[in-house]
Amino acid sequence: RQLAYYFSEENLQQDEYLQSKMNSEGFVPIEIIASFKMLRRLTDDLQLITEILKELPLVEVDGEEKHVRSNQMKHAPF
Repeated sequence: RQLAYYFSEENLQQDEYLQSKMNSEGFVPIEIIASFKMLRRLTDDLQLITEILKELPLVEVDGEEKHVRSNQMKHAPF
């Protein structure tokens, strides 16, 4: 649920830090997501985080499995 929240339209519209980490295509390094305090409390396993992100219908993980973006807001960044 925590990962889904980070990429929800509600959060992305107001999360200036996450917006600042997006590249021109709206992708954010998964390592950035893994560094968030709430997520670190749950796990520090980057591979597990990547696997969960790949299962979430509202996000897209790139082919190298290093970056993630919201499917809901592909027109991002803000």
